[in-house]
Amino acid sequence: MNFSDEQISAISQCTRDGLRIVTGGAGTGKTHVIRGIVEELGGGCIELCAPTGKAAARIREVTGQEAATIHRMLGWRGEFFTRKPFGNKTVIMDEASMCDATLMAEIVKRKPWRLILVGDSAQLRPVGKGAPFHDLIEYCPDRVSQLTHCFRSTAAIAKAALAVRDGKHVPGNSESGGEKWNLINTGTAAKTHSAIVKWVDSDRWDWEKDIVICPRNGEKEEPDALTVAGLNESLVRIANPRDDYSTYAPGDRVINLKNHTAIDVWNGDTGTVQAVDISGNVWVQMDRGGDQVLWPKSMIHDTQLAYALTVHKSQGSEFRNVIFGCVKRDSRLLTKSLVYTAITRARKACAVAGEYAAFFQGITNNPTKTTVLQALLKG
Repeated sequence: MNFSDEQISAISQCTRDGLRIVTGGAGTGKTHVIRGIVEELGGGCIELCAPTGKAAARIREVTGQEAATIHRMLGWRGEFFTRKPFGNKTVIMDEASMCDATLMAEIVKRKPWRLILVGDSAQLRPVGKGAPFHDLIEYCPDRVSQLTHCFRSTAAIAKAALAVRDGKHVPGNSESGGEKWNLINTGTAAKTHSAIVKWVDSDRWDWEKDIVICPRNGEKEEPDALTVAGLNESLVRIANPRDDYSTYAPGDRVINLKNHTAIDVWNGDTGTVQAVDISGNVWVQMDRGGDQVLWPKSMIHDTQLAYALTVHKSQGSEFRNVIFGCVKRDSRLLTKSLVYTAITRARKACAVAGEYAAFFQGITNNPTKTTVLQALLKG
């Protein structure tokens, strides 16, 4: 494998220190560094993990080593973790910016021989308590390996994402490096909703590779325009038309919203329905790979359609094409990290649809989060 000088330095430091943080923007080769660390240390003494099943599957694919969600690695049993101390194991966590303080504490108290946290500090902070990855970068700079060289720097999406991350001028519509980037002024939430529905009604849109994302979940009972609930109500009629939409059907895209330890299905896991039996149990082909998994009828109330996702639920996943709905109605939710996270989900094409004013207001909104770890590190 070929590595840049800063990647070689990061790998070297990660194999020496007890705690190391590797961070960098989109396209800087963070996953490549994980592979280099695994090659250097040897797979037998390493445990690989990530907050989501899809992110864990990506590490598994890149490194050839087993990887698990954090909950699975720690042996979550619904009310407690069963994992014993790690002993001489090195724990490497990808997408570490998503890990909250509670989960990080559970890992630390099991005393891994070495802990390596890899992620992008410009992405969204955890939904749960604290922001340990971000705090450690700020208050323990001697433990940080910063990757700055973007290997996709000439590619359209990467250029737009880096401009948002660095607070620079965001480029207009462009196509370069095999990527497409578009800012489209479609207007209000209702108008943008309608435009998106028309765009995805095409053979070029693949629901297992492409996604629509927006800031708000919305109410399933009374879905608004340009919310996850409202978009899913519209998009399922295009993606998988049928007479009855009250239950799932083969072909539906679904996401699980709760940890189900017994069947190894975790919050945020997505997949495609393969079959529904007469009792209402659902067979799902998981996006993380492997065999189909039976989602029993009892867990269906913990699921929803996944033709559209919130930005938070899309974090940790990559998609071929992304449409991001961004309107002034959601200005309270639009932040620099949310917009950046949305953009960086796309690998081939990203379209930001909505109102220009909302997008540009969002990328200048950079709120802070006060945490207990900050107070401890300052002290």
